[in-house]
Amino acid sequence: MPHPTDVHVGKRIRMRRAYLGMNQQTLGDAIGFTFQQVQKYESGANRVSASRLAEIAKILGVPVQSFFDGLPADGAPPSAQDDPPRHEWLEQHETITLIRLYYAIPDDGIRREFLAMVKAVAGTRSDSHQRTS
Repeated sequence: MPHPTDVHVGKRIRMRRAYLGMNQQTLGDAIGFTFQQVQKYESGANRVSASRLAEIAKILGVPVQSFFDGLPADGAPPSAQDDPPRHEWLEQHETITLIRLYYAIPDDGIRREFLAMVKAVAGTRSDSHQRTS
């Protein structure tokens, strides 16, 4: 059974790779492995060595420590009290795609308007859901 830290690091690799729009094959080619090995890293089935993690961090353009963000100091997996739905949302392909496309909008004003629209729609949906519940 994979260690929770290996699973966490793998998820962070997957999130960053997906954010960049990079597929597993491309990352595998860059580190000299098959996409199946990347899958094993991302699932936590195979532990990533320190040197390999440093190489992956360089390819993905992040510091090595970013793969440990959100991991409790004791290395234990986040507890159910740590807002798991929000944590799970950040791992969704749809969320990562939305974030990548949001930052691809070149005009700061349009980006702010889009964010305001999303907030308004989300607030409207929340308000109507609360009235019907």
